This record gives sequence, structure tokens and C-alpha cells, in this order.
Amino acid sequence: MAKNIDPKLKKIGEYLKLDDTAVFVIPEYQRAYSWEIKHCDKLWQDLENFIESGGTDPYFFGTIIINCQEDDTKLSLIDGQQRTTTFIILCKALLIRLDQAIKETKGDTESENLTYTLEKKRDKVIQ
Repeated sequence: MAKNIDPKLKKIGEYLKLDDTAVFVIPEYQRAYSWEIKHCDKLWQDLENFIESGGTDPYFFGTIIINCQEDDTKLSLIDGQQRTTTFIILCKALLIRLDQAIKETKGDTESENLTYTLEKKRDKVIQ
């Protein structure tokens, strides 16, 4: 029996925000993670260019196909696993760097505004 496919346009934050019980999985039949630094850098540059352009349209992350199973708690990435994995890695690297910068500026009275701004940026990435 064929499955009903209901495409939905989602923002990346909504796509990555999971319930506490939900997990992304990459099926065994999918190829292994193969992106190199140049691919990660390209994604990062695309994101930077989009932000700097001040575009009003949403950034097109690409097509993501998910096969939901087990009452939608197991989300199998069928297409888009390379981009999704890389994006999560880049977000984690950004969070680590923001945390380092916050630690380096904390306690310095001249840097209170900078620390506050970095903390707000970090919180926005986490959301």
C-alpha cells in the first residue's frame, strides 16, 4: 500500500526542533557521511551570503525527505542527511566558539555589553 506523501514547507529551526522522545536516524542503506571541509565551508558561505544580502525570502536549505515511524518519534532521514548533519555540526561548532568567547569576556567590566550580546546570540542559536 502506498504511503500518503504530504509535503510541508518548514523553517530550519522548526525542522530541527524535536520532541523529547523524537530522534533523527540515518538508515543503514544510506551512504556514509562524506562531506569534506570544502562542502562544509560552502554551506557556511551560502548561509553568510544569504544573511548579508538581507533577503526577505526564506533561505532554501534544500529538500529533506523524512520517513516517520513509530508514532513519529523515529525520523529516518531519506534525503538531506549530509546537509542536516553538517548544519548540526556547524551549529555545535558555533555554540562552542560562542561559549569560549563568553568565558573570555566574563568578569571584564568593559566587556559587559559584549558578553551580554554573545549570550543572547548563543541563546538564539540554541532556540
